[in-house]
Amino acid sequence: MRQVEMHPGGIYLDSDVNVFRKFDVFLHHAGFSSVEYIPKHIPLRNEKNEYCGYAILSAVIGADKGNGWIKKCLDHYRQEKEFKVLEGGKVDVEVIPDVLARYAHLYYGFQYDQPLDQPQYLKENIVIYHLKYSQPHTEKPICIHMQYMSEMAHGRMTSQNYNVKQKYK
Repeated sequence: MRQVEMHPGGIYLDSDVNVFRKFDVFLHHAGFSSVEYIPKHIPLRNEKNEYCGYAILSAVIGADKGNGWIKKCLDHYRQEKEFKVLEGGKVDVEVIPDVLARYAHLYYGFQYDQPLDQPQYLKENIVIYHLKYSQPHTEKPICIHMQYMSEMAHGRMTSQNYNVKQKYK
């Protein structure tokens, strides 16, 4: 989680996000992002993470200065934690999209496993938009998190072939 949302407020973008249109339509919200839907993770659901595969995108987040949702998420990471190194060198840590979703669910009304084509209007003027604003297989997205393009290139996500420069000029 990044400090940019807490101090001045604003829009955070991962360095692998391509922007095609202005974010002006979202600026009246106190906070916004998009659903992150990864079907290949759904079989990994367990008692510890019962909603794996359906979270909130951390690559694109907008928030007003001092936003309570972002503050709760940042506080989660500020707690002293003991991270375990698992077999194969992976670290047992809760990833940001899951933390964003959990706190949005617990305090603001975010619902898991909802239809992906409708935004969720949460408490305190926070909106979690549908996939259409951030994924390459949608019509005229505002931005694309290029991780999805990488997933498609490696066969981990199925969709049509995309030439991003041509399609979204």
